[in-house]
Amino acid sequence: CGTSEGPPFIEVNLTTGDVSRRGQLVPYGGETEGWYWLGTRVVLPHGPRLLSIDPFNPTDVQVVLDISDTHPGHDLWQPHSADDGRTHSATVRRIVESGRYPYVGTIVQGPHGRRFEAAVGQLDESSITRDGSYVVIKQNGEVDGRVIENSDDNKIINLATGEVWDLADADGAIGHSDCGPGFIVGEANLPGPGRCVKLDLRTRQRTDLFETDDLGYL
Repeated sequence: CGTSEGPPFIEVNLTTGDVSRRGQLVPYGGETEGWYWLGTRVVLPHGPRLLSIDPFNPTDVQVVLDISDTHPGHDLWQPHSADDGRTHSATVRRIVESGRYPYVGTIVQGPHGRRFEAAVGQLDESSITRDGSYVVIKQNGEVDGRVIENSDDNKIINLATGEVWDLADADGAIGHSDCGPGFIVGEANLPGPGRCVKLDLRTRQRTDLFETDDLGYL
């Protein structure tokens, strides 16, 4: 639970069950949505930068992604990282004086360079597979340059080759989900009935796991 001064950390000893209040180890505030552990470090969005911090040595701060030069007046939101800490994705938002910051696209950075994918219609978010091989972008689809409103399509990019796979909502695009190495697991509500599926992004093989109805978060 975030505060303007920074979230309080609580340490739990999994051997003894002892609980220790460690206080605000990280000198960055905010609601903490989008903060996550990566090994022994915490990764968090801070304005136009994605930071990696050792909470037990908070002066050890690394900038792993910075869009201040390419996208002035924008910030990062909904970041994700591969397990090795070398590949990252995030939503790019335009900062406005009032109201919700518009989602303008997705930024990806890794060993294969940086790429920006402009949003098509309404952008939801993106995620990186655990091995850093693919990024999955969830947004509206388009046909012949025309945005299909209320569609929940997947744009899947092989980050090594640049190959793009557009998976339409009607063809089994995945909504609420999480990624493993080279695959994604989540709910495909179409074609009905809805199912939780595993989709191997390398072979494009889909495995139905169980039927669902409005699965929610996974």
